[in-house]
Amino acid sequence: MRQPEDLFAPYNADACRICGGCLAACPVVDVDLATARKTMADLREGKRVAWVERRCQTCLACNLACPDGNNPMQLILTHFARTIREKGPRRWGRYFQQQQPDNFRRVAASKLPEEDRELLDTWRDETPVEEITYPGCNVSNTPWLTRTKLLDGHDIRGGFDLCCGEPFFRTGMEDELRQCARRLNAWLGRLGVKRMTVLCTAGVCLFRYVLPQYGLTHKMEVRPILETLYDDFQAGKYEVVAPQQMKVTVQESCYGKVLGPDYMRKVRDLLAMIGCEVVEMQHHGEQSLCCGIGAGFPPTVGYHPAALMRGAVRVWREAGKTGAERLVTYCSGCLLTLSAMGLFYPPNLGATHLFDLLACAVGEPMPDRIAPIGRSMIGGAVRKQFPRLVDFGRSHLEPFEP
Repeated sequence: MRQPEDLFAPYNADACRICGGCLAACPVVDVDLATARKTMADLREGKRVAWVERRCQTCLACNLACPDGNNPMQLILTHFARTIREKGPRRWGRYFQQQQPDNFRRVAASKLPEEDRELLDTWRDETPVEEITYPGCNVSNTPWLTRTKLLDGHDIRGGFDLCCGEPFFRTGMEDELRQCARRLNAWLGRLGVKRMTVLCTAGVCLFRYVLPQYGLTHKMEVRPILETLYDDFQAGKYEVVAPQQMKVTVQESCYGKVLGPDYMRKVRDLLAMIGCEVVEMQHHGEQSLCCGIGAGFPPTVGYHPAALMRGAVRVWREAGKTGAERLVTYCSGCLLTLSAMGLFYPPNLGATHLFDLLACAVGEPMPDRIAPIGRSMIGGAVRKQFPRLVDFGRSHLEPFEP
């Protein structure tokens, strides 16, 4: 079995046999083997392939499927990067760009209750400390999930301006990813961090495997919160006083499948420990679908809302066929996307974060705030993005402040 770090290495052109197995196995793009072979040959020659820049969600499925471990997604990302360098990102996508002051995250955060906004302010503390818990942008949009004894003792530090850069990685925006690395280097150095627990799976992979390739030199131990929670429940640290006796299905994080079967199994084991029965969607594990946000990543698409909606609705339809009562995510980004796009698909089961169910099981029911956040994200898109959808131009983004 390949190690996670191997899946983020550069594309190996010398070893690639252009067999097409990578793209033919992708659950998203749905192409036959002949098309897959021709596409890989064209990409290797530097040719632009229109459907790739429209349909590839950079979900890492092709890297997992490659029989020789050559990382074809990184080849695709070089084409994304070239398009971004030469043309710039779509203007209509500015609402989703991390460094824009009025992006979707900040719009949604502005609608949070005052107690949640005050909590976010405490995370900006820059008092030096050796061990922190990093929320990432997604958890910064769902801060109420951290109000649980399950996270007692965790010193949470971070915020929207300290993004790990995952959206830039998945869209080929290499310059912005380097800017993220420089900013994070300075921040981590000021704090003196030696150990970091990360609340999102994407952040784990970015800090461990991606950012060091783009200039992150700060050395520290990086651990996913999922492993801590799993160990705590296994050791009997928490008593399950309110078993969550329901049938659920799991939306896999794109990075969860990268971290491997054992990591994904721990999600299911935690759910079983609190009384849930897990039923799987048609596409699950390494073949799982992206929650829908990845459908907006290709440079031709540029976060067009129709693409995001189609991606999320496909997940909701599969989830509905399982007979589950709820869809469970362990990524707040998946939670946000599916909740917001679920407004366009009324039969959706409703999405719940793993933290929410675990907290409920130990007697700490959480407020139901994800629906209002989803509505505020859509409301912001209607006001700030929809008027730009008639503008097919490109833009060049402002650089990050140091």
